[in-house]
Amino acid sequence: DARIALTHNSSNNLSGAINMLIENSCEKTPLKNKPLVIDQDSNNSSINFNIVDEVPIWPGCYGLQPEMRGCFQRNVQAHIARNFRYPEMAQVREIQGRVFVQFTIDIDGTVSEIRTRGPHPLLEQEANRIISLIPRIQPGMQNGKPVRVPFSVPITFKLK
Repeated sequence: DARIALTHNSSNNLSGAINMLIENSCEKTPLKNKPLVIDQDSNNSSINFNIVDEVPIWPGCYGLQPEMRGCFQRNVQAHIARNFRYPEMAQVREIQGRVFVQFTIDIDGTVSEIRTRGPHPLLEQEANRIISLIPRIQPGMQNGKPVRVPFSVPITFKLK
């Protein structure tokens, strides 16, 4: 029986999953100590998810102004759960573990630069597949201009 573990414990509580996602995607150091450098002439500039003026907007989150970050994060987590398939070969070989995924929401709203780090390539490939299926979304904005916004999320593969 293969299942996705969305929290540190084996609970399937969606609230716990969302809290873990938020906890793992937030900076651990205070933002006031970090300089914000934005190159307005370059489409290659990236703005941290926690400090961008307007976060990328997941379809269906429009108009939820004070809750945009949370709505985006909940929808990423729901997308992962909906599209998750434990690789059969990983199940047979009893491969488990946490894959850390980093990706960027580009200025056109597409996902780019997917990077994974985990205990086995089979799990990393599945995490990459899931993230590559994220639909086009409204890009993040800084000073009224679209910017690239990096995001990270852990995906835990656990056999029961």
